[in-house]
Amino acid sequence: MDYEKLRDSFDVLAQQVVQDAVSLGEYERKQKLLEMHQLVDRIVQVVPDDEAQASILCRLEDLVYRASSAINAAEQLENLRKKSALAYGWSLPTD
Repeated sequence: MDYEKLRDSFDVLAQQVVQDAVSLGEYERKQKLLEMHQLVDRIVQVVPDDEAQASILCRLEDLVYRASSAINAAEQLENLRKKSALAYGWSLPTD
């Protein structure tokens, strides 16, 4: 694949992770984050210029970090919901 197609795939995946972080299961979140890391590796390999590689890698890693933060926030939200449900005797919604 060329850079543009890989980058499009990465952008779509990053958008899915951020938008769907709350609704994804733990395994799905980790799998999508792993896919993002793999795409970053593939993207950097197809960029011929070392200077461009460094710049692109920094930007992509920043996006991976943001996606990871969204995943962590979703997990914290789940934990808070569980703790609140236990503390107040609420029933937890089932998926």
